Amino acid sequence: MTVSLKKQQKIISGLSETVKHLGYDIREVRDGVARSSNAGSGTSKTPQNYTGTIFELWEEIDTLFNEKKRVEKRSMARLYPKVAEEIRTLVINHKRGIAISDATIRNFHKKTTKNPKEETLDALKLWK
Repeated sequence: MTVSLKKQQKIISGLSETVKHLGYDIREVRDGVARSSNAGSGTSKTPQNYTGTIFELWEEIDTLFNEKKRVEKRSMARLYPKVAEEIRTLVINHKRGIAISDATIRNFHKKTTKNPKEETLDALKLWK
């Protein structure tokens, strides 16, 4: 191998590492949460099988959503942002948990969050 080719491979390797780190930064900005790593909960297109206390919380949240949808006559798409705002208010008033986005709530409710974070669960518990 020539010196020039080795240099190019080293540059490509460095660029690859930079792109990998940029992916982490993009996810942090998209989620609106400052994190030191990409340790997100992740989502899946297929519904997850929640178990234990997470399943119990999901059942309570699902019941609340269905009741709120019936009373307010809103679609779920319009309900998620409203609930996210209610949770943000609760988090501020109780000084517990973190404010979560409507996408986080939607993903949890649709069971597409693989491993819900403890902070997310705490915020949802405030709402129930």
